[in-house]
Amino acid sequence: MAGATFAGTAAAQTNPKEGYIITNQNDTIHGTIDYLTETKSERNCKFRKKGETEFKNYSPAQLKAYRSNNDDFYYASKDIKIEDKQEKIFAGFLVKGGMNLYHFLVLGKDYYLFEGENGETAQVMDASQVGYMNSSQKVESRKNMAQISQVFKKHPQELNNFNESSFNDKELSKIVVNYNNTYCKDLGDCVLYAQEKGVNSQSIKVHVLAGVGAQYESYNLKDNLGESEQSGSTIAPSVHLGLNIDVPRFSKKFFLQAKAQVSYRSYSFDSFRYLTGGETEKISDKSIQVDALLGAAYRLVDPTLNKVVPFVRAGLDLNLWLSHKMDNNLTAEGSIHYYELNKDLMLSRLHAEGFYIGLGVDVPVGNHQLEITADYKYLNTKSAYLKSNIIGVTASWVL
Repeated sequence: MAGATFAGTAAAQTNPKEGYIITNQNDTIHGTIDYLTETKSERNCKFRKKGETEFKNYSPAQLKAYRSNNDDFYYASKDIKIEDKQEKIFAGFLVKGGMNLYHFLVLGKDYYLFEGENGETAQVMDASQVGYMNSSQKVESRKNMAQISQVFKKHPQELNNFNESSFNDKELSKIVVNYNNTYCKDLGDCVLYAQEKGVNSQSIKVHVLAGVGAQYESYNLKDNLGESEQSGSTIAPSVHLGLNIDVPRFSKKFFLQAKAQVSYRSYSFDSFRYLTGGETEKISDKSIQVDALLGAAYRLVDPTLNKVVPFVRAGLDLNLWLSHKMDNNLTAEGSIHYYELNKDLMLSRLHAEGFYIGLGVDVPVGNHQLEITADYKYLNTKSAYLKSNIIGVTASWVL
C-alpha cells in the first residue's frame, strides 16, 4: 500500500527543515523535510508529514515541488536533457516569477534552466567549467546565447546584459529579477520568490545614449539699454551624451533623462554702436556652447508590450558658452578690441537658463534601441540680452 505513494522509508533524520510538498494533484502537505546535499536533493525528497514519525522518499516523478518554510530552498520537478539523455530531476528555484530560473548540478557542473512566461525554455551551463581551453569556453558561450535568445525573443535588448562571466547564480538571478520587474504585467507580483544569495532587485536601471542632432535657432538681441533690438536665425549641429534612468519598481512608463549637448553656433548681427563715418558694423559671433538638460519623460504605451514606444518629455536647460570668437567688417579698434581684452570676464557671464518640451520615440534596432526626439527650447541669455527660440531634432543610440 505504501509503495504506491513513496519509494521508501528513511530511518535517520540529519538536517530537518520545516516545509511542505506539492503533489502532482496540487495538494499541499505540510511537515518536515530532511534536506541533505544539493546533489542528493535534486534526486530525492525526504519528507515527513506533520503528525507522522517516519520520513518517506519521493522522486521527481512523484511530486511537483517541495519547499522550506523559511525559503532556504525551493525545488520543482523538471525535465532536463544532458547529452541527449532525457530525465526528470528536482531543479532548485533561483527566481520564480514571470520568468523562472532554476539551477541544478550534473557531474559537478552547474546548469541553469530558464522558463519563459509562455512555457519556452532554455538550458545552459557555466561555460567556464568547459575544459581549460578558451576556445571551448567561447563555443559553449555561443551555444548558451543561442538558447537564451529563444526565451528573450520578445525583448532581445535584454541579451546585452549577458556576458561570459554572467553564468553563475548571482548574476543570472539578478538579470531575471530585473527582467521580471521591468516586463511583468502585474507590478508587485513579478518576483514571487528569489533565493537570497547576495541578489537584490535593481531598483534603478540606467541606459547610456549617444548621438547627433541639429537645431534651428531664432534669436532676438537687444542693446544694453533695451532700446534697440534685432533678430536673426542660425542652424547649429550638435553631439550629445546622456542617460535614461528608469525606476521599474515605481513605474514602467515614467523615466528621467539627463543629457550634455555640445553645439556650434554662428550669430550675425549689426553693431549697436554709433559710428561717425556712417559705416554699418556687421558682427559675426561664432561660439561653442554646452547645454545641460535635466528632465522627465513619460511613455505613452507600455514598453513591455510594444516594440515602438513614443513618449513626451520636458525639463530644464542650463546653457554655457565654452568659447566664442567675434569678428567684424571694420579695421578700426572698437567693440571687438574690447572683447579680446576682456574675453575671460565675458565668457564667465555668458550663460542662459531655459526649458524644453518635446516628443520622442524609441525604435528597436537589433539588440539596441534608436531614440529620435523633436523638441522646442527657450533660452534667455540675460547677460547678453539674447533670447532664443529653438526647434531641435536628435537621433541617439541607446547602449
